[in-house]
Parts: sequence; structure tokens; C-alpha cells
Amino acid sequence: MTNEPYLVTTDQDKDAVTALHSMCGWSPYEQAKLQTVLDDENCFTILGGEDEHGQPAGYLSVRIQDKEAHGLWLGVNPNSRGRGLGRWKTIPTDFRNCTISTLGE
Repeated sequence: MTNEPYLVTTDQDKDAVTALHSMCGWSPYEQAKLQTVLDDENCFTILGGEDEHGQPAGYLSVRIQDKEAHGLWLGVNPNSRGRGLGRWKTIPTDFRNCTISTLGE
């Protein structure tokens, strides 16, 4: 794994996002919506940071609609919180050009 944020592209990455989403306490309804988002060509998710086991510690899911990006979920493993993983500066420069107008819907 890497400490640098990276785009979710594999089934293993999707499994990591699903596990983090669950750890963050999202409802079963939100869990089901996540699966749809992970397969949606208008959405992307990035993983970043490392927990004590070398696994991704946080994620950000975004939907692109027209010329805007809408933040859907931002989650950090509860054991990895307090290290700044959710701060804007941790998001790769390529993605910072998007306007994140909402967190949630």
C-alpha cells in the first residue's frame, strides 16, 4: 500500500472502500448506495493514508455532474483519525480543480 492518495480501480480497492465505509458507521442504505457509486462511470473514489496494518486509512467518493464535482462521502478509519487525512491538502492536485459543493446529498 501507499500513503499517497490514489484512484480506486480494482475490486480489491473497492473492497477497501466498502470496509472503510462500514467502519465509519454509515447506514445499510448508504452501504447499498456506495456499491452503485463504485460502479458508476460518473463517480470516482480515492483512497489514501495507511492504517497500522498498511491498509488504506481513508477515502473520498465524488460524483461528477455537468461541470461540477459533488462530494458524496469522506471517511477515515476511526483508528487513524486525528492525523489530517480528511484535510483538503491531502487530495491530489488533479482532483483539487473540481468544486466539491456538497458532502452528502
